[in-house]
Amino acid sequence: MNKKIYVSSCCENGGIYVFDIKNNQLEQTQFIPVDRPMYTVIDNSKLYAILRAPFTDNENSGVISFDIDENGNLYNRKDISSTLGECGCHLYVENDDIYVTNYISGNIIKCPDKLVQHKDENVIKEAHTHFVGITPDHKYLLVTDLGLDKIFIYVIIDFGKRLVKDSNLCIRISPDLRIPANSNT
Repeated sequence: MNKKIYVSSCCENGGIYVFDIKNNQLEQTQFIPVDRPMYTVIDNSKLYAILRAPFTDNENSGVISFDIDENGNLYNRKDISSTLGECGCHLYVENDDIYVTNYISGNIIKCPDKLVQHKDENVIKEAHTHFVGITPDHKYLLVTDLGLDKIFIYVIIDFGKRLVKDSNLCIRISPDLRIPANSNT
């Protein structure tokens, strides 16, 4: 099999491009038009993509997935599921567990419907979640929030069915990007 490159084009009339690498050259083999793919991830022979605003009745982002065949081509397009927030910007997928951060809405979702809204009553700033990932031991979900200048740490319970924010584990980030000593809040 040739090596493949998948490119998301987040522009009007954009989509997902699939290229072969042959003789140090890129050769486009497939184009799938979808609404402004913001971020893509591959897990277990599936490609997942966040779509900017694929719905006609609201501004929520969506997640779509495709199977990847033995030649690296995309097929079997799944239905788009809502991220229940605006401007999905990052996703983490492992064994069909899908986590998405919604930047404008300032929330995180474990698809399809486990939503956690970020807010801080002590701060006037708005939440802007930007990254989600799981620790190597699979016990914690890490979420960076660029609006609240914090890294939120959630305890994953019941194999991801519930997320519990432990305020003792939240890390504040200083403006100069250094983590202050004793930064737990």
